Amino acid sequence: MAKRLIEVFTAGCYVCENAVKEIKALACPNCEVKVYDLNKKCDTNECETKAKQYGIN
Repeated sequence: MAKRLIEVFTAGCYVCENAVKEIKALACPNCEVKVYDLNKKCDTNECETKAKQYGIN
């Protein structure tokens, strides 16, 4: 069975860290939580591409 993907976009701040911890705690066992820190960027630009695709500024 494929896992459900939960994508979280953060700015790498303290408030974001707490939100990510809560999301991970609430996620089901069949969920994969993937966190994109838009402050740190991604090696492959995947996080910026996905953010634009979803309309996140």
